[in-house]
Amino acid sequence: MKKVCIAVLAASAMVSAFASAADLYTEDEAYFDKLSAGKAITQDLSGAFVQTGTKWDWGDLAFSCNGGYCDGGFGGYTTRYNYLVSNYVYFAGPDSATITFAKPIYSVGMDVWGLGHIQGPGGNIPSTLFVNYADGGHGFFSDYQFNNDVTAHEFFGMVFSKAVTSIAFTTDIPGNGIFFNDIRYTTVPLPVPEPTTWTMFAAGLGLTALLARRRRKQ
Repeated sequence: MKKVCIAVLAASAMVSAFASAADLYTEDEAYFDKLSAGKAITQDLSGAFVQTGTKWDWGDLAFSCNGGYCDGGFGGYTTRYNYLVSNYVYFAGPDSATITFAKPIYSVGMDVWGLGHIQGPGGNIPSTLFVNYADGGHGFFSDYQFNNDVTAHEFFGMVFSKAVTSIAFTTDIPGNGIFFNDIRYTTVPLPVPEPTTWTMFAAGLGLTALLARRRRKQ
């Protein structure tokens, strides 16, 4: 497997480019939703599903987990867990979990609980996200860091240069749960901004944040 490298941009932009696995990665939910506007399908996990063992299938996508924790009950699907009051799929390390799509997708975004921010170069790399392509290829990147706090909400979105059939998560932190909900995706390609656009977007977000802080002080 070829490790995916990070193209570092301004931290305020929360936008990164990944070679091979994704043309665009972002933690900016509004930006991701803007890119996929009118094309996104949202699975909020509130509809009917079919459960087979440790696999939950909503028709358009399925979630499955495996390992000691999942088989022991800490993993799968829930309508409530601790501070979470919606519908979630979840698993705990060191197990793994896979989201498989009925049709190949070109982008995916979701709300994540219990998972920390992307970590900078040289830091610990306790978890990995695998991307499986429709053509049989795959990529991965391992720059997530757990914050071990189920109350902390994160978002991540990815836009791919070619069709993807599934994404899979693993972690080296035993017992630390990861929860996902409001999974949104597109089955058509999305336009990906050029690198210069990413830089301009980063600068724009930084300026917006600065102006907002000044207004609050005034």
